[in-house]
Amino acid sequence: MKNIVKKKTNLIIGVLLVLCAVIVILVSATAFSRQNREDSAQKSSSQESSSEEDVPDDSQESRTGESTASEAQEIRSSLTRNEFPQLEVGMDVYELENEILAITIYENVAVTTDTYSGSGFVWMEDEDGLWIATAAHVLADGNGGTVEMVSVSEGWTDVEFSEEDVVRVDDYDLALIHLSADTAETLLYIPLSSYIASEAQTGDEGWIVDSIYGSGTGIEQVTVANPLIYFEDYGTELLYLYGEGKEGMSGSPVYSAQGLLMGMVCGMSEDGTELAAVPVQVLEEQLSE
Repeated sequence: MKNIVKKKTNLIIGVLLVLCAVIVILVSATAFSRQNREDSAQKSSSQESSSEEDVPDDSQESRTGESTASEAQEIRSSLTRNEFPQLEVGMDVYELENEILAITIYENVAVTTDTYSGSGFVWMEDEDGLWIATAAHVLADGNGGTVEMVSVSEGWTDVEFSEEDVVRVDDYDLALIHLSADTAETLLYIPLSSYIASEAQTGDEGWIVDSIYGSGTGIEQVTVANPLIYFEDYGTELLYLYGEGKEGMSGSPVYSAQGLLMGMVCGMSEDGTELAAVPVQVLEEQLSE
């Protein structure tokens, strides 16, 4: 009898031990599951936070762009235009080079296409953007290209244009490149349409500022041989100059001795000592249409 009771007692104890073990396991599993869920939630939250940081902030980029455009506008409004220094007797003309180039830095541009390279200058701005003047033959390949200008954020920069942005003027070796208002908003420039010389006279001295080696990088002194003479090669009347023409000078502005626009270079003789330029009065008439 005692053995039977002892066996039953042992059995009950065993069952109780098993139940306790099961309870412990269940509690542990529940705690483990809860911890996993908390860890997963924390990890998920961390990943979402990280993802949000990785996603570009369009509003921040927009604010940066607006700030750059605003800065460029402020600088443009403060740009001043000085007269050229005067050439004195016995002075080497190139003693004035740095001073003249510093004055015209925001006016001159280098124009480059797949086939040709030349010079140009900022003619005017309006609500649609910026207009760059150059010789039409510089754009003869019809594939668009780049103009080198000063950007408030990048310094010297190449601004792309397409053939659709080009307007050619009939009867003259003259073209305009249009840069949209959005493109021009971060650029620094001074339009030369506001600085027009009176009609040139024979014997007047002046300067060509070219962009052969980059925007506004060289000067050449010129003398007016005839303010308006018929050129058979061009089939029209142009400004006739004595000076030293160079390849890549086409499209360069011709300045008076005071630094006002007299015309735009469009050609030269084979030896480079004679140059033809579209007179500024023609520029005004043709480019205002």
